[in-house]
Amino acid sequence: MVFSDRFNLNYDLPDEWPNLGIFKIMLHATQILVGFLILFLVTPVISAERQYNGSSPASPNYVLTIALFSMSIASLLALCPWPHDQCSRLWRFFLRPRTSLVFTGFFSTAWLIGMISATTHAAHCTLSDTLRKQDDHYSTIWTHQCACAKAVAAFSWIDFFLWLATAMMSVILFWQEKKLKYERSPMRDDVEKDRDGLQTPVLGSTRSLAAHPHLLPDFPSLSESPIPSSPPPIAHTFHHHPSERRMPLPSSPPLLYSPPDSMLCPPQTPHIYSSPIVSPLPVQSIPYSPFIPKK
Repeated sequence: MVFSDRFNLNYDLPDEWPNLGIFKIMLHATQILVGFLILFLVTPVISAERQYNGSSPASPNYVLTIALFSMSIASLLALCPWPHDQCSRLWRFFLRPRTSLVFTGFFSTAWLIGMISATTHAAHCTLSDTLRKQDDHYSTIWTHQCACAKAVAAFSWIDFFLWLATAMMSVILFWQEKKLKYERSPMRDDVEKDRDGLQTPVLGSTRSLAAHPHLLPDFPSLSESPIPSSPPPIAHTFHHHPSERRMPLPSSPPLLYSPPDSMLCPPQTPHIYSSPIVSPLPVQSIPYSPFIPKK
Protein backbone atom coordinates (compact mmCIF):
# COMPACT_ATOMS: atom_id res chain seq x y z
CA MET A 1 0.00 0.00 0.00
CA VAL A 2 1.34 3.41 -0.96
CA PHE A 3 0.92 5.86 1.94
CA SER A 4 1.99 8.84 -0.16
CA ASP A 5 -1.31 8.73 -2.06
CA ARG A 6 -3.17 9.77 1.10
CA PHE A 7 -0.91 12.76 1.80
CA ASN A 8 -0.21 15.58 -0.61
CA LEU A 9 3.40 16.18 0.42
CA ASN A 10 5.64 18.68 -1.34
CA TYR A 11 8.26 16.09 -2.24
CA ASP A 12 9.61 14.94 -5.59
CA LEU A 13 9.72 11.25 -4.78
CA PRO A 14 11.42 8.64 -6.97
CA ASP A 15 9.39 5.80 -8.40
CA GLU A 16 11.46 3.21 -6.51
CA TRP A 17 10.60 4.74 -3.08
CA PRO A 18 7.09 6.20 -3.23
CA ASN A 19 6.73 6.20 0.60
CA LEU A 20 10.04 7.95 1.26
CA GLY A 21 8.45 11.29 2.13
CA ILE A 22 6.09 10.00 4.82
CA PHE A 23 8.84 7.84 6.32
CA LYS A 24 11.10 10.86 6.56
CA ILE A 25 8.41 12.85 8.39
CA MET A 26 7.87 9.94 10.79
CA LEU A 27 11.59 9.84 11.56
CA HIS A 28 11.62 13.58 12.25
CA ALA A 29 8.69 13.13 14.63
CA THR A 30 10.61 10.35 16.38
CA GLN A 31 13.62 12.66 16.68
CA ILE A 32 11.46 15.23 18.45
CA LEU A 33 10.17 12.57 20.86
CA VAL A 34 13.67 11.26 21.62
CA GLY A 35 14.88 14.85 22.07
CA PHE A 36 12.24 15.44 24.75
CA LEU A 37 13.27 12.25 26.54
CA ILE A 38 16.92 13.34 26.50
CA LEU A 39 15.95 16.74 27.92
CA PHE A 40 14.03 15.15 30.80
CA LEU A 41 16.88 12.74 31.53
CA VAL A 42 19.86 15.07 31.26
CA THR A 43 18.36 17.77 33.50
CA PRO A 44 18.67 15.75 36.79
CA VAL A 45 22.21 14.78 35.81
CA ILE A 46 23.27 18.42 35.50
CA SER A 47 21.46 19.47 38.71
CA ALA A 48 22.99 16.63 40.80
CA GLU A 49 26.51 17.36 39.60
CA ARG A 50 26.13 21.05 40.34
CA GLN A 51 24.78 20.28 43.78
CA TYR A 52 27.65 18.06 44.89
CA ASN A 53 30.54 19.04 42.60
CA GLY A 54 29.84 22.74 42.18
CA SER A 55 29.74 22.50 38.35
CA SER A 56 28.65 20.17 35.62
CA PRO A 57 31.06 18.61 33.08
CA ALA A 58 30.93 19.45 29.40
CA SER A 59 29.26 16.26 28.22
CA PRO A 60 25.75 16.77 29.73
CA ASN A 61 25.72 20.44 28.76
CA TYR A 62 26.70 19.60 25.18
CA VAL A 63 23.97 16.95 24.92
CA LEU A 64 21.42 19.41 26.31
CA THR A 65 22.36 22.08 23.75
CA ILE A 66 22.31 19.69 20.81
CA ALA A 67 18.95 18.28 21.91
CA LEU A 68 17.35 21.74 21.98
CA PHE A 69 18.64 22.73 18.54
CA SER A 70 17.89 19.37 16.92
CA MET A 71 14.31 19.39 18.18
CA SER A 72 13.63 22.81 16.65
CA ILE A 73 15.15 21.88 13.27
CA ALA A 74 13.39 18.50 13.22
CA SER A 75 10.03 20.17 13.84
CA LEU A 76 10.58 22.55 10.89
CA LEU A 77 11.71 19.73 8.60
CA ALA A 78 8.62 17.71 9.56
CA LEU A 79 6.08 20.53 9.09
CA CYS A 80 7.33 22.20 5.90
CA PRO A 81 6.50 19.38 3.41
CA TRP A 82 2.79 19.61 4.22
CA PRO A 83 0.77 21.75 1.75
CA HIS A 84 -0.03 25.33 2.74
CA ASP A 85 -1.93 28.13 1.08
CA GLN A 86 0.67 30.80 1.84
CA CYS A 87 4.29 29.69 2.11
CA SER A 88 6.74 32.15 3.56
CA ARG A 89 10.38 32.44 2.59
CA LEU A 90 11.45 30.48 5.68
CA TRP A 91 8.94 27.76 4.81
CA ARG A 92 10.32 27.41 1.29
CA PHE A 93 13.87 27.40 2.64
CA PHE A 94 13.24 24.34 4.83
CA LEU A 95 11.31 22.67 2.03
CA ARG A 96 14.38 22.38 -0.21
CA PRO A 97 16.17 19.02 -0.26
CA ARG A 98 19.52 20.80 -0.09
CA THR A 99 18.54 22.45 3.21
CA SER A 100 17.41 19.12 4.60
CA LEU A 101 20.66 17.51 3.50
CA VAL A 102 22.78 20.19 5.21
CA PHE A 103 20.91 20.07 8.52
CA THR A 104 20.61 16.30 8.71
CA GLY A 105 24.30 15.88 7.92
CA PHE A 106 25.26 18.46 10.54
CA PHE A 107 23.16 16.92 13.32
CA SER A 108 24.31 13.43 12.43
CA THR A 109 27.87 14.56 13.11
CA ALA A 110 26.81 16.48 16.23
CA TRP A 111 24.98 13.48 17.70
CA LEU A 112 27.92 11.24 16.91
CA ILE A 113 30.07 13.45 19.16
CA GLY A 114 27.32 13.64 21.78
CA MET A 115 26.86 9.88 21.73
CA ILE A 116 30.56 9.26 22.38
CA SER A 117 30.79 11.90 25.12
CA ALA A 118 27.61 10.71 26.89
CA THR A 119 28.81 7.10 26.82
CA THR A 120 32.17 8.08 28.29
CA HIS A 121 30.51 10.20 30.99
CA ALA A 122 28.13 7.41 32.02
CA ALA A 123 30.93 4.85 32.19
CA HIS A 124 32.87 6.90 34.78
CA CYS A 125 29.96 7.59 37.12
CA THR A 126 31.09 6.43 40.61
CA LEU A 127 30.21 7.26 44.22
CA SER A 128 32.47 9.38 46.42
CA ASP A 129 33.15 8.10 49.95
CA THR A 130 33.69 11.62 51.29
CA LEU A 131 30.33 12.90 50.04
CA ARG A 132 28.62 9.74 51.25
CA LYS A 133 29.71 10.47 54.83
CA GLN A 134 28.70 14.12 54.61
CA ASP A 135 25.20 13.64 53.15
CA ASP A 136 22.88 10.73 53.80
CA HIS A 137 20.88 11.35 50.59
CA TYR A 138 24.00 11.46 48.41
CA SER A 139 24.00 7.75 47.56
CA THR A 140 20.38 7.75 46.42
CA ILE A 141 20.64 10.95 44.37
CA TRP A 142 23.94 9.96 42.78
CA THR A 143 22.69 6.49 41.91
CA HIS A 144 19.67 7.98 40.11
CA GLN A 145 22.00 10.43 38.43
CA CYS A 146 24.17 7.60 37.09
CA ALA A 147 21.08 5.76 35.81
CA CYS A 148 19.89 8.90 34.02
CA ALA A 149 23.36 9.39 32.49
CA LYS A 150 23.28 5.85 31.10
CA ALA A 151 19.79 6.45 29.68
CA VAL A 152 21.01 9.69 28.08
CA ALA A 153 23.84 7.77 26.42
CA ALA A 154 21.42 5.14 25.09
CA PHE A 155 18.99 7.70 23.66
CA SER A 156 21.92 9.61 22.16
CA TRP A 157 22.77 6.48 20.20
CA ILE A 158 19.15 6.21 19.01
CA ASP A 159 19.01 9.86 18.02
CA PHE A 160 22.27 9.55 16.09
CA PHE A 161 20.93 6.69 13.97
CA LEU A 162 17.66 8.56 13.39
CA TRP A 163 19.50 11.60 12.06
CA LEU A 164 21.76 9.39 9.97
CA ALA A 165 18.71 7.73 8.37
CA THR A 166 17.14 11.10 7.56
CA ALA A 167 20.46 12.24 6.07
CA MET A 168 20.43 9.26 3.70
CA MET A 169 16.83 10.06 2.72
CA SER A 170 17.81 13.68 2.09
CA VAL A 171 20.56 12.49 -0.25
CA ILE A 172 17.98 10.51 -2.26
CA LEU A 173 15.60 13.48 -2.42
CA PHE A 174 18.41 15.81 -3.46
CA TRP A 175 19.45 13.41 -6.21
CA GLN A 176 15.84 13.15 -7.42
CA GLU A 177 15.52 16.93 -7.53
CA LYS A 178 18.66 17.30 -9.66
CA LYS A 179 17.47 14.51 -11.93
CA LEU A 180 14.10 16.17 -12.52
CA LYS A 181 15.72 19.54 -13.17
CA TYR A 182 17.92 17.96 -15.81
CA GLU A 183 14.97 16.24 -17.47
CA ARG A 184 12.94 19.46 -17.54
CA SER A 185 15.74 21.68 -18.79
CA PRO A 186 15.43 22.97 -22.41
CA MET A 187 19.12 22.31 -23.05
CA ARG A 188 18.54 18.58 -22.61
CA ASP A 189 15.66 18.69 -25.13
CA ASP A 190 17.89 20.39 -27.69
CA VAL A 191 20.63 17.83 -27.17
CA GLU A 192 18.18 14.96 -27.60
CA LYS A 193 16.75 16.50 -30.76
CA ASP A 194 20.18 16.91 -32.25
CA ARG A 195 21.06 13.36 -31.30
CA ASP A 196 17.84 11.94 -32.75
CA GLY A 197 18.23 13.94 -35.96
CA LEU A 198 21.58 12.37 -36.76
CA GLN A 199 21.24 9.14 -38.76
CA THR A 200 23.98 6.68 -38.10
CA PRO A 201 24.76 4.63 -41.24
CA VAL A 202 24.60 0.89 -40.84
CA LEU A 203 27.38 -0.86 -42.76
CA GLY A 204 26.21 -4.38 -43.47
CA SER A 205 29.10 -5.29 -45.76
CA THR A 206 31.97 -3.74 -47.65
CA ARG A 207 29.69 -2.98 -50.62
CA SER A 208 28.02 -0.18 -48.69
CA LEU A 209 31.34 1.64 -48.61
CA ALA A 210 31.35 2.03 -52.42
CA ALA A 211 30.59 5.49 -53.78
CA HIS A 212 27.02 6.03 -54.91
CA PRO A 213 26.76 7.33 -58.50
CA HIS A 214 24.22 10.01 -57.54
CA LEU A 215 26.32 11.38 -54.67
CA LEU A 216 29.52 12.19 -56.63
CA PRO A 217 29.88 14.78 -59.44
CA ASP A 218 30.81 13.72 -62.96
CA PHE A 219 34.53 14.31 -63.43
CA PRO A 220 36.16 13.70 -66.86
CA SER A 221 38.52 10.82 -67.03
CA LEU A 222 42.23 11.24 -67.51
CA SER A 223 42.06 9.94 -71.09
CA GLU A 224 39.54 12.65 -72.04
CA SER A 225 41.43 15.47 -70.35
CA PRO A 226 42.06 18.53 -72.64
CA ILE A 227 45.52 19.00 -71.18
CA PRO A 228 48.12 17.46 -73.60
CA SER A 229 50.44 14.86 -72.22
CA SER A 230 53.55 16.47 -73.87
CA PRO A 231 54.13 20.02 -75.18
CA PRO A 232 54.34 20.55 -79.01
CA PRO A 233 57.72 21.03 -80.69
CA ILE A 234 59.31 24.47 -80.96
CA ALA A 235 59.11 24.60 -84.79
CA HIS A 236 55.37 24.00 -84.64
CA THR A 237 54.98 26.81 -82.16
CA PHE A 238 57.04 29.26 -84.26
CA HIS A 239 55.10 28.41 -87.44
CA HIS A 240 51.51 28.39 -86.17
CA HIS A 241 51.86 30.66 -83.16
CA PRO A 242 54.35 33.42 -83.99
CA SER A 243 53.12 35.54 -81.12
CA GLU A 244 54.41 32.97 -78.65
CA ARG A 245 58.02 33.24 -79.87
CA ARG A 246 60.52 34.05 -77.24
CA MET A 247 61.98 37.46 -78.08
CA PRO A 248 65.63 38.09 -77.13
CA LEU A 249 66.28 40.54 -74.37
CA PRO A 250 67.57 43.96 -75.54
CA SER A 251 71.27 44.48 -74.97
CA SER A 252 72.39 47.33 -72.79
CA PRO A 253 73.94 50.33 -74.60
CA PRO A 254 77.69 50.88 -74.24
CA LEU A 255 78.91 53.28 -71.65
CA LEU A 256 80.15 56.51 -73.31
CA TYR A 257 81.14 58.18 -70.10
CA SER A 258 84.77 59.19 -69.45
CA PRO A 259 85.61 60.66 -66.07
CA PRO A 260 87.49 63.98 -65.82
CA ASP A 261 91.14 64.20 -64.89
CA SER A 262 90.29 65.55 -61.45
CA MET A 263 88.69 62.25 -60.53
CA LEU A 264 91.70 60.18 -61.55
CA CYS A 265 93.89 59.01 -58.71
CA PRO A 266 97.58 59.93 -58.81
CA PRO A 267 100.17 57.15 -59.16
CA GLN A 268 100.72 55.31 -55.95
CA THR A 269 104.19 56.00 -54.54
CA PRO A 270 105.47 54.09 -51.57
CA HIS A 271 105.97 55.96 -48.35
CA ILE A 272 109.47 56.38 -47.10
CA TYR A 273 108.58 54.78 -43.80
CA SER A 274 106.43 51.99 -45.15
CA SER A 275 108.90 49.55 -46.69
CA PRO A 276 112.40 49.69 -48.16
CA ILE A 277 111.34 47.42 -51.05
CA VAL A 278 110.08 49.31 -54.08
CA SER A 279 108.36 47.64 -57.00
CA PRO A 280 110.35 48.06 -60.26
CA LEU A 281 107.14 48.15 -62.31
CA PRO A 282 105.46 51.50 -62.79
CA VAL A 283 102.10 51.93 -61.15
CA GLN A 284 99.38 52.89 -63.58
CA SER A 285 96.74 55.36 -62.68
CA ILE A 286 93.36 53.81 -61.96
CA PRO A 287 90.28 55.90 -62.69
CA TYR A 288 88.00 56.22 -59.69
CA SER A 289 84.37 56.32 -60.67
CA PRO A 290 81.35 54.37 -59.43
CA PHE A 291 79.82 54.45 -62.92
CA ILE A 292 82.52 52.43 -64.63
CA PRO A 293 81.85 48.69 -64.28
CA LYS A 294 84.63 46.40 -63.28
CA LYS A 295 86.18 44.31 -66.04
